[in-house]
Amino acid sequence: PVVVFLPLPTFSQLTTLMLFGVVQMAIPYLMAARGLKSVTAGEAGLITLIEPLASPLWAYIVSPATETPAWTTFVGGGFIVAALVAHSLCSRGR
Repeated sequence: PVVVFLPLPTFSQLTTLMLFGVVQMAIPYLMAARGLKSVTAGEAGLITLIEPLASPLWAYIVSPATETPAWTTFVGGGFIVAALVAHSLCSRGR
């Protein structure tokens, strides 16, 4: 409801939003969909678990003064990386 009272975006703002949509959403999803054809469902699930770990790290890289990850991020990330490594090592033996 609050958006109704805001001014309409300018052409430049709309162009920027469309570029964000294509560059940050459409292209990565198309690449992920194409890549999912070559891995198993279990591997795909584990790979998608990297995103919650990568997002805070990218934010920290871009803006370390304001985006410092909590220690729980590193603990959770450690579990995710350990699961990925364990899965990779176990699947090598097959």
